[in-house]
Amino acid sequence: MIASPWQPTKRETAIDKYTAMRAGKAALESGDALAARRHFDAILAAGLGDAPVCIMLAIACQRLKDAAALQ
Repeated sequence: MIASPWQPTKRETAIDKYTAMRAGKAALESGDALAARRHFDAILAAGLGDAPVCIMLAIACQRLKDAAALQ
């Protein structure tokens, strides 16, 4: 199957959930809530989200004072 030009292939969108989770957690610990949010959002966008990812995303959003995202 040939990939269409406007859609990324699976290889291009594949992420390592555990690497992204560790990077997000490290970003939170270093005080970079925006970078953390990007890592957790990427996990969810890849369809790999679970409860811990959602909790960590909520923490990042809380630190960013993004009340709308917390809903």
